[in-house]
Amino acid sequence: MMKPPRKSGTRLINVSTLLKGLYVGVVVSAGAIYLAFHVWGSGGWVLGQSNVSDAVVYARGTTIVMAGIMMGQLGNLFSARTSLSSAFRLSPFRNRWIFLGILAQFAIMAAIIYIPFLQPLFGTAPLLPLDLLFLLLLAPAALLLEELRKMLTRKLSRASRASL
Repeated sequence: MMKPPRKSGTRLINVSTLLKGLYVGVVVSAGAIYLAFHVWGSGGWVLGQSNVSDAVVYARGTTIVMAGIMMGQLGNLFSARTSLSSAFRLSPFRNRWIFLGILAQFAIMAAIIYIPFLQPLFGTAPLLPLDLLFLLLLAPAALLLEELRKMLTRKLSRASRASL
């Protein structure tokens, strides 16, 4: 509300927004897929095989990818609160509904992963504590990656204004 409204001809989604989504998505999904490959490999699968022979190991790997995307979006949530200034300058308590949404996200994710009758419906399997630890690192990774981009954008913007 502190900024003036966008001009009427301005697009909501532009090339910059798409590129941001692309690089953050690639990093988060690469981390999640790496862990899934590791889990499948520990179950005997090797790259080039058409499937993972153990259904539980396969489900654990796909569960990791789903949870990884959810965790990456959590980091994206905090970074997207501002497009150029640092998210660290904003109070995390500025929007009280964010934490309720995060709590709901974790509850839904835990239910899909750990409630036995939901596992066959969603094709999930329980994750190990080490899996969860790795997945928890994806949220700050997405946040820090986007904060680095914003910092570089601010520096380049200042440098270009200084040269005028």
